[in-house]
Amino acid sequence: MSADEDSRRYSDEEIAEILRQALQPRAGSGLPAPATEGLSLSELERVASEAGIDPARVREAALQLPAETEDQGGSPIFGPRASHVFERIVEGEIEEDRFADVIAGIRRQTRNRGNVQEYSDWVEWRSDAGEITVTVKPRNGTTHVQVMCNGGLKALGIYGPTAMATLIATVATGASLGTLPLELGALYLGGGYGVARSLWEWVGRRSAKKYQRLANRIIEDVSRLASD
Repeated sequence: MSADEDSRRYSDEEIAEILRQALQPRAGSGLPAPATEGLSLSELERVASEAGIDPARVREAALQLPAETEDQGGSPIFGPRASHVFERIVEGEIEEDRFADVIAGIRRQTRNRGNVQEYSDWVEWRSDAGEITVTVKPRNGTTHVQVMCNGGLKALGIYGPTAMATLIATVATGASLGTLPLELGALYLGGGYGVARSLWEWVGRRSAKKYQRLANRIIEDVSRLASD
């Protein structure tokens, strides 16, 4: 290596591209070509081992990543969306006789007994109020975990009472004045909407973060069971 080559400093983008190119399987390398873009956890661990990095640290770091999630988006009118879906495919296939351990872990994380539905080769758990649904599906040496969270009742609990209170105030004001000026009615409606929208903005975003943390814990528990 020349002095010029050793003195060059690479940007983060260049480092990422260099590593991406270096990780591409080559003939005789012994590394399998991934079926999809990227590498699985087992492939990452193998690459790390060959590079002198403890594979256990790679697995630990991978588990710290947020669960993959659908576009969480939201509505420009009503604010953050109420429902969220988090999912990940983890290495290792959970045997059916470990489903009871999976359910026990979910109940521990949610502090909710919930209801269980076992199918031929996968299991589903649903919280008592239906807010959380977890499905665990072993497939071909991996396990697909999906955590669905529905905060619709929380949104309804904010927008519903606020709309009712605004309606009552509007009607009461109209009755006391004999007639309600259009501008005042619009002010009431706009004010009620603004209060509900701001409150749901705060509650909705907090709920999304709470759901994210819960999903990560559940997926981490399933990953440990799958790797046993």
